[in-house]
Amino acid sequence: MSRKQLLITKFIMIYITFVFNYLAFASSSDSLIAYYSFDDTLIDESNSVTRYDGNCTETEKSSCPNYVISLFNNAANFDGTKDFIKTSIKREQFNNISICLR
Repeated sequence: MSRKQLLITKFIMIYITFVFNYLAFASSSDSLIAYYSFDDTLIDESNSVTRYDGNCTETEKSSCPNYVISLFNNAANFDGTKDFIKTSIKREQFNNISICLR
């Protein structure tokens, strides 16, 4: 295989990779209900028609997560005991809910 053919083949493979990644993202984001970056905010950042902003109230039985400096901006730091964030999403509204944490 000549150098030119190898270069064209690499270009085509990279292009195909980008196209498949775009299609995978587009199909998954169409069904996205809410997206929270937890970057010093509890605002729903999805493009969904209905906004499901989160909120947190400090009480004797619950507390809000602290925000700490992370690799990318800030991050919510849950202490594992009584930290939580409440949203207006109702379980009855949807047949299936998946949560992804990265």
